[in-house]
Amino acid sequence: MPKLIIEYRENDEKENYFKENTYFIFTLKDKTTRISIAPNEKRHLKEIVDGIEESLKDGFHLNKNESFEITEFDKNIIEYEEKYKKRIRNDIYNILRNLDEQIKDKIMTWKEIVTKIESRGGITNVNNN
Repeated sequence: MPKLIIEYRENDEKENYFKENTYFIFTLKDKTTRISIAPNEKRHLKEIVDGIEESLKDGFHLNKNESFEITEFDKNIIEYEEKYKKRIRNDIYNILRNLDEQIKDKIMTWKEIVTKIESRGGITNVNNN
């Protein structure tokens, strides 16, 4: 199954050719696609992923019946955006991804994370889109 790697850029470097644009890179050898999402992107993750997947189904890059292998974390992001009709901001995506990795690596539990956040007064301005 073709792999998918998603990165949300929080800022664009001046020398980045694709500045302010979402782009993807496809590697033929292992059928891995890396999507780099621009900070100013307005589309939801599902729309971006589906569009790229469809454009690659040409028989050369991907076969018509192939789909991306999407991580459970990214599936949850897609589900959230569809449910609330709101795009996750790049900075929030990166915070959540970092927390998800800490949990998978058994560095912290969700309970510890929630307790830590609550002890610091909670999270404010999470959905300012």
